Amino acid sequence: MACTKKSANMKLRKSLTVTAFLLFVNLSLSSACFVRNCPTGGKRSVLLSPLQPARQCMPCGATVGGRSVLGVCVSENTCCVAHLGCFVNTEESKVCALENHLSTPCRLQGPPCGSDGQDVCAVEGICCAGHNCRYDAQC
Repeated sequence: MACTKKSANMKLRKSLTVTAFLLFVNLSLSSACFVRNCPTGGKRSVLLSPLQPARQCMPCGATVGGRSVLGVCVSENTCCVAHLGCFVNTEESKVCALENHLSTPCRLQGPPCGSDGQDVCAVEGICCAGHNCRYDAQC
């Protein structure tokens, strides 16, 4: 009987150890955030230095007159398309949610815009500061 109790305790301890390990792995892998709104010092800040090139953010798009028009994701729910504007929480922007699941950061690759030059041209005619995008002739 003592042997059975000891065996049960060892199985329980082993099971708890495996569960704790799997929980730790799951938490460390699931702390994704969209790179444009991660907190300073967040998960991806180590990966992205100003000198290190980043990949272009995911493409997205719309269909106009039966023709596909390509844009770029500027957040997890916003797709901006040149000359059309930005689509927020629409069918066109659904693909942008996938950005949260990628392990490498992205950065809008356009030239600077805005009154202070701190914002970025997402696509032709659209300047973005974080999640706030607007029409801008500089782009």
